[in-house]
Amino acid sequence: MEFLAPKTFNRISYVAVIVWILFGVILLGIFAEMEISDSFRCTAESDKIDLVREKCSDQYEKQYSKSGFPVYGFVIVNFFGIGFVCVIYSQAVKSKIDQQLAANRRRDENLSTGRGLFLAYICQLVTRLTLGIVFIVLQTQLLYPANFPSDFHCQIPGGDEAANASSAGNTTMYECHNQRAASKTFWTKAVSVINGIFCISNSN
Repeated sequence: MEFLAPKTFNRISYVAVIVWILFGVILLGIFAEMEISDSFRCTAESDKIDLVREKCSDQYEKQYSKSGFPVYGFVIVNFFGIGFVCVIYSQAVKSKIDQQLAANRRRDENLSTGRGLFLAYICQLVTRLTLGIVFIVLQTQLLYPANFPSDFHCQIPGGDEAANASSAGNTTMYECHNQRAASKTFWTKAVSVINGIFCISNSN
């Protein structure tokens, strides 16, 4: 990749960064496809089905994505944010590494450049590790602390009684089903697992 110079990383780190970005692209595609798929269903009268599904889908997202921040948006910030740190580091030290390599070929000692490269490497490593931990905490404790259930009981104030829906006062309850809930739960957990693996690999 043009923006990630291999010489700015050791082999293992470079492969890890490339794999990290590839995972980000794959997961973004998975979550984007789930976002646009019409997988949320509610049982209601045919003339009310679209309105009921819209309102119940909104309730579902508010309850299980409490921040209102979609998972695909979190994936973008998570994976490409850390990838961006790697790109900035690679571009910032590329010329210094060229200077260091040239000095080594001349058998010159360039201790200041060597120390600067080491500090830059440590800084980007700590930044990546910190971001990984922050994203894990955000995901599991704040943004998406619960699984996404398949079945959902939706209450709409002022709704009319519909097929297979129960009414109580001015509120109508509808039975809804999210066909992609299990997949969304699995891939959301996969994001935190990949973050965890990435943090462990960075700490070694």
